[in-house]
Amino acid sequence: GEVVRQRKAIVVNDFASYNPLKKGYPKGHVELSRFMSIPVMIDDRIVAVAGLANKQTDYDDTDAHEITMLMSGVWNAVQRREAMETLAYERNKYLQILLSLGDGVMVIDRNQKIEMLNTVAAKLTGWTPEAAIGVHYKEVLILSHEQGGLTIENPIEKVFRTGKTQGLGDHAILMSKEGVEYYVEDSAAPIQDEKGSLSGVVLVFRDVSQQKEQRKKIEYMS
Repeated sequence: GEVVRQRKAIVVNDFASYNPLKKGYPKGHVELSRFMSIPVMIDDRIVAVAGLANKQTDYDDTDAHEITMLMSGVWNAVQRREAMETLAYERNKYLQILLSLGDGVMVIDRNQKIEMLNTVAAKLTGWTPEAAIGVHYKEVLILSHEQGGLTIENPIEKVFRTGKTQGLGDHAILMSKEGVEYYVEDSAAPIQDEKGSLSGVVLVFRDVSQQKEQRKKIEYMS
């Protein structure tokens, strides 16, 4: 308690002598002869207190400094481990969400290689998720304009160029690996790292072939 109140190390090298702060031992506690307690400070905030006792020689300022450095390192290591565990949990949680979406999802890394395809994306592209990993996205996502001679600007390419979310017009056709054509609508969004730099792209797309055919029929009837 005094460590927290005074925000500094407390050293008692004659624990048997009278001290108004002593409250006695809990039942079964080892007898103390020397005692040192230090605060673990992170960003000027006490995050823990470490206590040591019964060194064969007196505790001094060097001991306090060395233990302070040691415990700060231990605390930082614990925090890093907890942060990594939290990150892994969050990553897995959001991965499961992406995998279960009813739309196709494709995740591309900073090198423009595919990191993940969900089940719907695999069906529309004709690639298995396992085969697509590590492949350049342009080999998997083959887009063309429904009107021959016109081109479709790839939204993933545009995100890498601009760093901004991009959508795809309603004239895009996706050619699967088996040669099946699907009318698709999609949007591509940047993935940023902790420094705000572009580290990849996530593409979400859906098959709108049925809606497209119905629209054509209505236009023809009109």
